[in-house]
Amino acid sequence: MIDANDNGRELQLAIYDPTRAAQGCAHNASCPASTACPGGLTHMGWDPVQGGDECGHGGKVLSHGQKGDALELVVQPMQWNPDWDQPSCVENPCPVAGRPVAVTYTFQLRYLTEHVVEVMSQVASQETIDHPSTEQEFPTLYVNHGNGGPDLELLLDAAGQAVTIATPANDGFFVGNFDSPAPWVTWQRSGQTYGVGLAMDQGIKAFQGWRGDQTRTYFHNVRARISFGLGAGRTVRGLSYLALGDFATVKNELDGVFARRPPFGTLDVPAAGDTPYAPGQPLRVAGWALDSATLGPVEVSVDGAVVATLPLTSVRPDVCAVYPGYAGCPAVGFSGPVTIAATGPCPHLLRVTARDAQGNATVLGERRLVVSLPKQPVE
Repeated sequence: MIDANDNGRELQLAIYDPTRAAQGCAHNASCPASTACPGGLTHMGWDPVQGGDECGHGGKVLSHGQKGDALELVVQPMQWNPDWDQPSCVENPCPVAGRPVAVTYTFQLRYLTEHVVEVMSQVASQETIDHPSTEQEFPTLYVNHGNGGPDLELLLDAAGQAVTIATPANDGFFVGNFDSPAPWVTWQRSGQTYGVGLAMDQGIKAFQGWRGDQTRTYFHNVRARISFGLGAGRTVRGLSYLALGDFATVKNELDGVFARRPPFGTLDVPAAGDTPYAPGQPLRVAGWALDSATLGPVEVSVDGAVVATLPLTSVRPDVCAVYPGYAGCPAVGFSGPVTIAATGPCPHLLRVTARDAQGNATVLGERRLVVSLPKQPVE
């Protein structure tokens, strides 16, 4: 299953900048107004690749180990082309060392079932350069084709239909864009007897597949068509899933993951800690929620009784910049006044819950409400 042709690469992040897409213009972001270098991978511009560079220098593993119930891996990627920032289309011999990028890739891998691994991917920039939005490898699934491994030559959508990849691309590859009926696809052996599936938590159904020209040993890959930019000092996060098995197993497992996937989000207002309130007076409640399924209004309860519902209509570009690709973006926030009628000297529990169309629910936050008594005059 693992790609035997490319240093064992299987699941990879690689980030791009459309204004720095070719050597010769990457140094000053002049690609839209300049002549690009010759086509192909040799002259790629700004392109931090998790696995390493075209010269075989691997990305630096900064740390690895257990993080809660997950395996965490932190990597500093390499510029694919060590000459990426040269103002010409030169091809220097491979240097002794690669060109690391001031970007950090973090992965957290967690088993959901015997056949499914949840993959949290995070891209964090330490650069001073803003990179505008374009389609990214977030992540790309690479599988073996040739070189002594068990070939996974058949790309299937979520309905089990074979995907045609026939548009000529660079360096002897073919590419094909396609839609899947569900937010997952799978590479399989012929006969659909074994393979690996890739699913996107964002619910993305648009994918892009790549294959070789069949005359040489090549990898095959597939990725979701997700677009985002990476601002200076900013962070982007996302979830995906890997499933192993024949087509029926992959389908059952991934459909089950999405059926059980709860919403996630945050209660921003009131802030954490004790929350003073005046009985009968409105209290502002605000936050955000995301899900791969349709979300209804969030529920606000006090001591277990629902007192209000707030629709997800507030625009939160800050949230969608960190978690791109989710349905509803950027209107994924909730905000509104909630009247708290509860009285008495004891504290009360405020709880905000997000619930999706499949019945999955998540408590976004809880706050302890404390009656705010008016100040007494000093005698």
